[in-house]
Amino acid sequence: LAADLRYAFRVLVRTPSFLIAVVAVLAIGIGANTAIFSIVNAVLLRPLPFDEPGRLVRLFHIPPQSTFPGLKRFSVSPANFYDWKRDARLFERIAIYRFRQFALTGGSNAESVVAGAVGADFFEVVRGRPELGRLFLSEEDAPGRGHVAILSDGPNAEARWRAVHDRRRHAGELFGDVVGRVGSRPVGAARVHRRGARSPREP
Repeated sequence: LAADLRYAFRVLVRTPSFLIAVVAVLAIGIGANTAIFSIVNAVLLRPLPFDEPGRLVRLFHIPPQSTFPGLKRFSVSPANFYDWKRDARLFERIAIYRFRQFALTGGSNAESVVAGAVGADFFEVVRGRPELGRLFLSEEDAPGRGHVAILSDGPNAEARWRAVHDRRRHAGELFGDVVGRVGSRPVGAARVHRRGARSPREP
């Protein structure tokens, strides 16, 4: 085996172009396998960070092809969601959600943040429990009552919220009341009064 390895090394050294090709092929193969495994691990192997993830399903509206040719599915409209919530018997609980960008103001500069607009039942569906305080109330699903935010334990979430809250408080403005915390690290949840805050029921 040692003799074979020495012979292979001598052949590669004598033909550097072949050596470069071999190294490039190996690098591409290793990189591709690593990328594919990362995707498969995140999508298929790693469970969702919720209790009993196998019982969670995502529902879509399938439009009629005669009216919407080529469109395979729609996001669920609020009207359909409330019909499904009223009539569905196969599901223990149904909640609506979507992600969108908001403008977080109150400091010297506005900041764009990504947030999930969810119904009051969302945390019941994923069985999320607050680390401190409370989650959303059913009456906060009503139009005009959904100006409430719950912060996760994402990077810089607490520091960002606290900085804006402190600036508004020192300026004598009512910014909000802390209502709860979620996640593994201490982060706040606050009632917000700002432009762009919408109820999960609003389109």
